[in-house]
Amino acid sequence: MRDTIRKWLEDGVVDVFLGYKAVDGHVIPWIFKKSELDELDAFCDGPYRYPLEKMAREILQEDEHVRVGLLARQCTERAVTMLQALQALDRQDCGFCPERAARLPGRLRWCVQL
Repeated sequence: MRDTIRKWLEDGVVDVFLGYKAVDGHVIPWIFKKSELDELDAFCDGPYRYPLEKMAREILQEDEHVRVGLLARQCTERAVTMLQALQALDRQDCGFCPERAARLPGRLRWCVQL
C-alpha cells in the first residue's frame, strides 16, 4: 500500500493522502504530501479508527482544486455515501477504484485497506 500511495503522490494522481502515521509510539491521522515523501516510512496500516472521511471533506471544501487520497475501509465508504446523500460531498468529487484511480474523474481517491 505504501508503494501505491507513493506512486499516486509522485504521479500527481492525488495532491495529499490521508492515512495513519506512527509518532512517538502512537498512531495518529496524518496528511502525506509529495513534498514530504520520506514521511511514508512511518505510514501505518491497521485497524485504526479516525474519521478520515470527515477530514477529506473539510480539505475538499477549503480548496476546490485539491485531489485527496484516502485510506478506506467499508465503514469509510459507507460514511462517504452518507455524506453524498446529505449533499455534504459532491458525488463528482469521488473515485472509488484504486486500480483505475488515475483515469477516474473527481478529486477523492481510495486506497482500500484489506
